[in-house]
Amino acid sequence: MTFRIDTLATTPEIFALIAEIDEFKAALRAIGTLAPRGDHRKHQLFHSHRGREAQ
Repeated sequence: MTFRIDTLATTPEIFALIAEIDEFKAALRAIGTLAPRGDHRKHQLFHSHRGREAQ
């Protein structure tokens, strides 16, 4: 899949989604640093983050 930069729409919603992804990745990194065996916590974080989509 290729994207054409000249037709890509950058809306506030797109920037908000990118920011959420960035926050989520940072949280996963932090959990991995604090608790290397935190697979269960990563699972909980993922599902609590996904729950925000329904709001």
